[in-house]
Amino acid sequence: MLTNLCRCPCIVTRTNLLPLRLGSLAPTRSGTSALSGGGFNTMLVTLAHYFAFEHVEINTLQEDTLAPFDLFLLCTTEGPPLAAGELKALRSWVEGGGALITSAFANWSAWNHYAADTVGWLGLQTIPHAD
Repeated sequence: MLTNLCRCPCIVTRTNLLPLRLGSLAPTRSGTSALSGGGFNTMLVTLAHYFAFEHVEINTLQEDTLAPFDLFLLCTTEGPPLAAGELKALRSWVEGGGALITSAFANWSAWNHYAADTVGWLGLQTIPHAD
């Protein structure tokens, strides 16, 4: 059972667009992989067309910074690995109903972490330098 709902489940009967609050890491954490970096413009425009859309970038993953989001898109390919506290907050948020899209490149990682810990708790394993 979901608790702490931020909006009524019957919102679809009161609006033409469903709300979607998307979070991602700021460029200081994810480099050019940040959603605001330009490579994701088509995706952001499409989401804004079909949803009452808001995109917010954050620098640190904490329970309180993740709580407002419906969806979080995470890419640390060009950034440092997540700290233990950030992994704990992310896992708690997902297990509480948050939707996560994350990447874990096996062939390249600027910080040589290959997002192994980021996706490891999901039961996934990266294989560094795989082709």
